[in-house]
Amino acid sequence: MKKTIFLALLLILVSVLGFSQQEGFEKANNLYSNDKFEEAIEAYERILDKGFHSATLYYNLANAHYKLSHVAE
Repeated sequence: MKKTIFLALLLILVSVLGFSQQEGFEKANNLYSNDKFEEAIEAYERILDKGFHSATLYYNLANAHYKLSHVAE
């Protein structure tokens, strides 16, 4: 019984954190869509700093850098 309650609470916590990051990701994407690439980069990096990683996140971050000509030589 205690294990079930613990797992339920853990699932709720993960859901809340995931939703929070989803909002941050959407905000960063909106900044990118509005040509605010520096701000989008900062928003994507804040998500990374919180320990969340995904291929889409890195792809969008790289594109924002590309739009600002931050391209490796």
